[in-house]
Amino acid sequence: LECDPDVFTFEVRDDRHLVLLGCDGVFDKMTNIEACKTAVRSLTTSTSCADAAREVAHRAVRLGSSDNVTVCIARFGRKPIMRKQSLSQQQHLGRPGRFRRQ
Repeated sequence: LECDPDVFTFEVRDDRHLVLLGCDGVFDKMTNIEACKTAVRSLTTSTSCADAAREVAHRAVRLGSSDNVTVCIARFGRKPIMRKQSLSQQQHLGRPGRFRRQ
């Protein structure tokens, strides 16, 4: 059995960051970016890391994973995660540079 994990080092500058840990059953069917986007999408409507982890795991299964699927998510801080608006949406709202929850 060989293990070659992805290891990243970063500085947390605000409290909207998260750590997503998942087993190969998740990442056999999703890239790191797809898994994180799924988690962030879930966290825009809920502050529950358990719900976000469940959504990532369910998505891996829907994509055809037949391996063990385990996901753990930890957030730094409690600010809500808000999805960024496109430039055209910002201009429509008349408030460039501001984002709101969708």
